[in-house]
Amino acid sequence: MLTKNMKKLISQHTLGFVASVNDSGQPNLSPKGTFVIVDDKHLMFSEIRSPNTIKNIQINPQVEVNFVDPFKRKGVRIKGICRIIEKPDAEFERLFDEFEQWGELTRLIRRIVMIDIIDAKEISSPIYDIGADENEMVSVWSEKYRQMYE
Repeated sequence: MLTKNMKKLISQHTLGFVASVNDSGQPNLSPKGTFVIVDDKHLMFSEIRSPNTIKNIQINPQVEVNFVDPFKRKGVRIKGICRIIEKPDAEFERLFDEFEQWGELTRLIRRIVMIDIIDAKEISSPIYDIGADENEMVSVWSEKYRQMYE
């Protein structure tokens, strides 16, 4: 399901936006910054401070996750089914080391959410439909972000 290009984008832009739905059908969108690619069919993120997302997943485990490269204006859209792995479950302990890249933040991890991927698609801005060049996009948006943070 996850292609080499998708994995590269997710690895470079680990902030994924998780869409879930509550028991009244209202959407919840929550950024998660601790995504790890498990394999071609699984992603996981650590739950640190996400009570609404967890509650929604317990009611309805279907989610959509979007990752975006803001410079290229391209992304990945993933649909999947979640499974919550509680601390101190043996599976939690086995997977926990995958989050070591977040250093001190790992001590705050309360759960791991595993996503079984149902569908994954690359997405891009409509600007590419009219002939935009990826390198040009990176140049333009790099300059805009640089100016924003001067």
